[in-house]
Amino acid sequence: MITPARLSPTQARTARAAARMKHLLGTLFGLLIFSAGALLVPLLGYLPGLGRSDRQASRQLANRLRLAGLAKFLLAYFRITGLMQAPSIQGLHRLRGGNQLIAATHPTLVDGLFLIALLPTANCVTKSALWRNPITAAPLRALGYIRNDSEDLVAQCAASLEKGQPLIIFPEGTRSVPGQELKLLRGCAHIAVSAGVDITPVVIHCQPRVFGKGEGWLTMPPRSPEFRIDIFPDIVIAPYLTSGQPRSKVARRLTRDIEEFLGRHYNSTA
Repeated sequence: MITPARLSPTQARTARAAARMKHLLGTLFGLLIFSAGALLVPLLGYLPGLGRSDRQASRQLANRLRLAGLAKFLLAYFRITGLMQAPSIQGLHRLRGGNQLIAATHPTLVDGLFLIALLPTANCVTKSALWRNPITAAPLRALGYIRNDSEDLVAQCAASLEKGQPLIIFPEGTRSVPGQELKLLRGCAHIAVSAGVDITPVVIHCQPRVFGKGEGWLTMPPRSPEFRIDIFPDIVIAPYLTSGQPRSKVARRLTRDIEEFLGRHYNSTA
């Protein structure tokens, strides 16, 4: 039996340097693709012959579909270049679309790409910091996404759901940290109660961690990360609505239950 020769220290250093360079260039190119695409997607609706509509809602929907196409392309690029393994998705049939409220954990910067690719028509609640950035504010506005510090946040989200649009929200308001208890804001519960819709919990895992909170964008993991997306049965809110309690208490109790559910499944294998 022939065994491969061990690398010399010099060869090992050279291989590690080559791997780091591949990761660096591949990641930078991927970020460039997404940045350029996100800026161009809204502009495509204004080019002649591409089905421009004078109705704002129609333009926003068309822009979301283009962004979903970009997300699928970028995820495929990450897989082909070895920057990411093929994701494992459980319970995909539970993403039915329509007025569905998705509450997901948020371990990495690329979680939104998966959900946008799976729900192309979805609206999203996005961080206010992105709206203060002149580069990202225009695409977000063209997509019709919702700013998370809007005074009428709950009303906007409820109206979007009433129009039959799925709504994606990361209820922590920031990226999840494996091993730490999840701390959810009450916005998701208030939206569910106001719109009268059930909540679809989605738990996203990434091993090894990449693009996590406190990590550099170009930090190279020890191996290609693998994402696992678990889509669970809905949390039914009818019992909460018929409890007879004030809405504030209902939202507090619902938030606590969502927090416990997501935290239990997230930290079980995070």
